Amino acid sequence: MASGLKGIGISRWVTSADVRMAMRNVFRQRGRTMLTLSIIGAGVAGLIVSGGFVEDALKTLRESTIHAQLGHLQVYRAGYYEEGKRSPYRYLIGKPAEISDIASGDPAVAQTMARLSFAGILNNGRSDYAILGEGIDDYARQELSVLDEKGLLRPETMIIHATAFGPPEFARIAKAGAKVIW
Repeated sequence: MASGLKGIGISRWVTSADVRMAMRNVFRQRGRTMLTLSIIGAGVAGLIVSGGFVEDALKTLRESTIHAQLGHLQVYRAGYYEEGKRSPYRYLIGKPAEISDIASGDPAVAQTMARLSFAGILNNGRSDYAILGEGIDDYARQELSVLDEKGLLRPETMIIHATAFGPPEFARIAKAGAKVIW
């Protein structure tokens, strides 16, 4: 017995005879060996697939939170959630530029953008159509030029929503290899 290993329960060193016998058993019992390797492979594949599933579920949750307008910071006038859907124009923010300037002063804020969402009924004299609309400021569309000027419009850039952009901006994004998350 090796004197240094006596206290931890190892009775002897692994010898070349042990390795030869183990390899002989691996090759003699091919069915068991293949079954064991298949189980290990299935376990690894299961871990990879489930890890990807969880990652995708978290990413989808994050994006749906942003798209549902629950994410980021949103500023409304008091009472908008209770009565704003019935009379949204009564709850417009009087001086949105002042609020934007205050938020922009915070070093953690990357960008501010005004958004006006509305719903209504459009009538052409014969039919009624339900409509949804959303207006954004032109400043958001100009941010693409700022990204490009600073060298930040590149393949690893991901732009969320991009609702202010039209065909020329999308062509510019595609040429740079950047991605749009919708």
